[in-house]
Amino acid sequence: MFSTTPERTEIASRISELLNSAPIGTTITNESILDASGLPMSRTRPLLYSVMRALNKASGIVFGNVNGIGYQRLPTSSVPCIGQAARRTIARKSAGARKTIINALDRANDVESATRRRLHTEVGVLGLIELSADEKSFGRVAKALPTQALLRSAPSPSSISAALLASLSGKE
Repeated sequence: MFSTTPERTEIASRISELLNSAPIGTTITNESILDASGLPMSRTRPLLYSVMRALNKASGIVFGNVNGIGYQRLPTSSVPCIGQAARRTIARKSAGARKTIINALDRANDVESATRRRLHTEVGVLGLIELSADEKSFGRVAKALPTQALLRSAPSPSSISAALLASLSGKE
């Protein structure tokens, strides 16, 4: 891909400088990223993602894709949209996989009992994932968790699970 590691380091440095210098709320165009890299997008993209991860880890800087245009440096108030978009994708993919498995179970004649048990388990787990990722469940969990605790730190996955289960069983 790259002729030398120093070449890769130099390109990453130019991309990092471009992204890091962008004011919050501005969009860095794909063209300016390509100008900084001097490479086609297919070769720039892996470095770009690596640089964005490094900037996020070092400084908390977050970028969002502006389809067909480039990447916007997001203000902190816009960062929750990343989680919301991920949950939508997860719920949609879980629902699709669950329906595919159900169709196979309903229509296939040759499903062995061990495979049938495995498929039923997959359907249940995918349903739970779909339910957990939807907006209604998010609202239930947000309502069930103490506000003061959320201001201090992110809740653990086990406390999120407990809040979701309690809200679903009516023990809010």
